[in-house]
Amino acid sequence: MKKAYDKDSKEIKNSINEDSAKISQVTDEERNEWMQKQCESPKDMDFFSKKINLLDFEKINLIGRGSFSSVYLVMKKDTGKYYAMKELKKSGIINQRKKGRIVTEKKIFKDFDSTFVAKMHFAFQTADKIYFILDFVNGGELHTHMIDQEKFSEAKTKFYAAEILVALEALHEAKIIYRDLKPNNILLDKDGHIKLIDFGLSKIEDDSKNPTKSIVGTPNYIAPEVLHRKNHTEMVDWWSYGVIIYEMISGTLPFIDEYVQ
Repeated sequence: MKKAYDKDSKEIKNSINEDSAKISQVTDEERNEWMQKQCESPKDMDFFSKKINLLDFEKINLIGRGSFSSVYLVMKKDTGKYYAMKELKKSGIINQRKKGRIVTEKKIFKDFDSTFVAKMHFAFQTADKIYFILDFVNGGELHTHMIDQEKFSEAKTKFYAAEILVALEALHEAKIIYRDLKPNNILLDKDGHIKLIDFGLSKIEDDSKNPTKSIVGTPNYIAPEVLHRKNHTEMVDWWSYGVIIYEMISGTLPFIDEYVQ
């Protein structure tokens, strides 16, 4: 454990030094050129703050890591407030053709506000990374609590199910299909209320004829129409919702294949 901690601490220090150096190398021309390519309108460009940058935050600890992103606990130096900082490598976004997903995630965070969804407070960038500053939700993942307790009581299951339902209804009213509802993407705050995180696979429905057929999500929670590459709507979220309710109350998944673990 200590070796892993020391390794993460060293990586954080190195990352701070590298990013601090790169901030001074980013010109206004480079920043504006990148934003114009990524943003759908001049109004969207305002979402990337020109007044906030990495030097305004103190990295404290690494709290999560993905294929091309990392999440840190950070403190804003002038206020002392704690946030979760999602750091995304532009090279990974480009190489995996995920630019559209990042733009969608940014747009959802910018335009959407709900009690049971983590809020974004700032967004900025360096030459090679994008940063989202989000609520720091310190109660852990619902997934972790489910493992620790094996299964929930009926009362606790109803409580979490009701809050997830409110979050999904708000998203669907805003024409957002979440598409990756799973216990790992549901955090609990200090008071035990849920917060949905990570809109990297979400889709904003529009009135065009562009069908939604991508195979996205996490295997145990994916609806059948997604697996069969059929056009899908927000109903796929309700499938995942039902799987989570079953898992909370029973302590196991409703569909298990011995060859897929």
